[in-house]
Amino acid sequence: MQEPPTKRAAARLGASLLASLGAALAWGLATHASAAPADPVADASTETGDLDEPDAERPLLLLAADDGELAASMLRAVGIELNDVDVALERIDLDPSQDLQARIHAGQQLVRERSAVGLVWLDPRPDGLTLHLVVGDGSVLLRPVLGFSDRIGAIEAAAVIIRHFTTDLIAGRPIGLTPPSVAGDHGQEHAADPDPRAADQVEPTPVAEPAPLTATELLRERSHARLQVAYVGQAWARERAWDSGAELSLGWRAAAGAHVGAGVALIPRFERTVSHPTGSGVMTYRVARYPISLIAGYQHAWARSGLALDAQLRVVAELHHRRATDPIGDISLEFGGSRLRVIPAIEPRLQLDYLPLVQLSLFIALGVRVALIDTLYSVSYADELGRPLGETVVLQPNLISPVAVLGVAVYL
Repeated sequence: MQEPPTKRAAARLGASLLASLGAALAWGLATHASAAPADPVADASTETGDLDEPDAERPLLLLAADDGELAASMLRAVGIELNDVDVALERIDLDPSQDLQARIHAGQQLVRERSAVGLVWLDPRPDGLTLHLVVGDGSVLLRPVLGFSDRIGAIEAAAVIIRHFTTDLIAGRPIGLTPPSVAGDHGQEHAADPDPRAADQVEPTPVAEPAPLTATELLRERSHARLQVAYVGQAWARERAWDSGAELSLGWRAAAGAHVGAGVALIPRFERTVSHPTGSGVMTYRVARYPISLIAGYQHAWARSGLALDAQLRVVAELHHRRATDPIGDISLEFGGSRLRVIPAIEPRLQLDYLPLVQLSLFIALGVRVALIDTLYSVSYADELGRPLGETVVLQPNLISPVAVLGVAVYL
């Protein structure tokens, strides 16, 4: 029996409505699923990035972090900063409810067990962050990270500091760690003070960089050859109140300060023109000096000031060559002795050096030259028949002569 047309139309209309309702419901569920927030743990993992798997061949840095936003930001920032450093990162759990000393002790145990270079964590404070670094022997470094208006900026700055500490630890360079005993004392004080700013009270023990060696310290490290060039002045004779010249000496200086050497002085010759006693003419008298010295002494160099004091004794042989001429030639000139004379002398000298460089010094010296024989230079006159006409004292060198020296020394 056939159904009435009206009934069949109603059935078709109901089926169509049910299909439309099912399609709308499916579209709504799909839209709701796509709009739902992503899983927070998955997001944190994606933003933070996977930490390195522990590798026995690479140094290991432990990062203490919980599931909070601060820890996730720290892990991400440290991972970025250490991306080009050959170090493995491992996240570990450290109970934040423990006091500072307990966390330092637990961190020390973890670092030793994992053979890590260190353990790092961050604590928030009202004006920034406090960075904690613990190494295996219990030494600790607490570094406030201040001056940032937002927490992310402070975290990024802390990551930069962690990078420097990590590379220094791997390279074995000092970073100012507080020794375990001091760290323990500071830790107890910090735990007793609930104010997070108490981290300011924990200052790393300063590690003084070794000061560079001064020029005098380098001078004392080994032996040197020493070459000196100087101006020398001497109150040599009554007829020449001050005699000036150049002095050159070469010696060897031991690391302990004792030295020996030899020197020579180049001095312009003495020349004097005098009249004959008879008034018949004039005579020119010349003396050329060639002082030669043997030197022995001791130089004390002060470490920090760059100064050195040199006490030395010189044994001097002065070679004097005399010559007299009479341009008129109507009388003969007679010397009392040989034209070449050797005058022995000794000269104690005190020299003060300033060394701006280990290879160079500027110095001033004072001494006294004591001749061992008294010298008087004179000329006797005789006529063509050999009859004496008189004698003139031309030059009388001082028996004791002050000496002043100013020059430069080169250490080879």
